[in-house]
Amino acid sequence: MRSSFSYTPKTRFTLLVSEDEFAALVRLADAERRPLRDQAALLIRHELERLGYIQKESPDAVNAGANESSRAGDDVDAIISAALPASISGSGHAQR
Repeated sequence: MRSSFSYTPKTRFTLLVSEDEFAALVRLADAERRPLRDQAALLIRHELERLGYIQKESPDAVNAGANESSRAGDDVDAIISAALPASISGSGHAQR
């Protein structure tokens, strides 16, 4: 029996954002209870869909993709805590 899940390879890239944009993304990911990488990918995906550059995915496909990237980013909270400047407060993450 074939599974309905199809794996789509992910491409990794670096995105430079300001401290306030990063802090806002951290707060949004916390509020949505979503790993930071998944939250950033979802924001990009929604904007590309809104602008008509890509077609909307079904909710099942989006959730399957989120599960794949969550496994790749299991240590994202530790990375965020280490990366946050001491000047950013109120995000719920440990400060360095």
